[in-house]
Amino acid sequence: MWVLTPGLLPWHSAPVWSSGVFGIASASLMMSPLLAAGAAWQMHRLKVAGAWTAPHVRPRIVIALAPLIPAVVSALAASLALWLVVGPQLSGSPTPWERASAIALLPLLLLANTAVGAVLGALLRPVVALPVSAIGVWAVAAYPISMMPFNWRHMAGIHMSCCSINDAVAPAAVIGPVLATCAVLAAALLILAGGPGRRLPLGIGAAVAVSGLASSWFVVSDLGPDPVVDRPRSALVCVDSSRVEVCVWQQNASALPAAARAVDAVVRGLSDVNVSVPSVASEGRDPEWWFAVSADSDDEDRLHAVATGLVTPGRSPACADAGQPWLTATMHPALIAWVVLRAGGNPDRLAELVTPDVVAYAREKAALPAADQAEWFEANRRIAADCGVEPIW
Repeated sequence: MWVLTPGLLPWHSAPVWSSGVFGIASASLMMSPLLAAGAAWQMHRLKVAGAWTAPHVRPRIVIALAPLIPAVVSALAASLALWLVVGPQLSGSPTPWERASAIALLPLLLLANTAVGAVLGALLRPVVALPVSAIGVWAVAAYPISMMPFNWRHMAGIHMSCCSINDAVAPAAVIGPVLATCAVLAAALLILAGGPGRRLPLGIGAAVAVSGLASSWFVVSDLGPDPVVDRPRSALVCVDSSRVEVCVWQQNASALPAAARAVDAVVRGLSDVNVSVPSVASEGRDPEWWFAVSADSDDEDRLHAVATGLVTPGRSPACADAGQPWLTATMHPALIAWVVLRAGGNPDRLAELVTPDVVAYAREKAALPAADQAEWFEANRRIAADCGVEPIW
């Protein structure tokens, strides 16, 4: 598991808690089949030994769980080892729901899958129980990632491509899989405690499992493709720069001074042609001036990122998401290039980030009288998020 750790960290621009939590949870894809098959084998041994029918002093559930303790403890120890490796790499402060998922998600997934294997081993012949346990729990964890509706993947609690630096774990993404795993675990314990093969415990266990899974389905029904919400503003680090408050995520705090300098350059360049800017420039999703930087970006990259955030909306407009042509987006590269040039950006480096033709066009606009430049830019910025509207060239 230590060797596989790099593959469990699917974060994008920075190591964030939302990504780390779900990356660690994906370890159940590798551990759960072994635990389930091992539990099935141990239950078969107990059944052959007559543990369910012979006289006994200890409760059946204690007899059933005792052989599973070493494997479960080993799996939980592996989970702890993964967190010891991954945890120090995660920057920023986790939200309460991220703390809860970090503590509960992987252990519950492992315990629930072990319980499923135990029940199958107690009910079926080993030639059937072992492969069904191993392959079944792996399939239930792996396949929902690519299945529709999205409820399946959220109930499974495994998300291999989540999440970006702007994301925090959604409460439903924790509650949903916890409900599902607890229901499966409770159902398995009821069946094992009542004695495998007895109809009443089997029926009660099935009812508990179905009720829990249905509740989980309902809880996650409002989630989209990714189990996330926007990160809270409290995770931002801010500084006042010129007339603008500049904010970055905690993970990018070391880039804040350089980002503030880039914002200053843009503000100065646009003030020369009487173009106003929003009062806040932030990596958060909601402000009018949204940008994204990283600690390893250079000055030209940061300047381009800040200009991009000023020109383009932080989210694509609803009309574009609905499939309408977003015609004004064709003007965005020219507007961005013009802002970068006004801020003193390097034209040669800018040509690498856009195209030489776009830079040439932006330089033509930058040579116009100040009033004409401002009129052209403001007219296009007003319609930047509109669909079906031709840009003003």
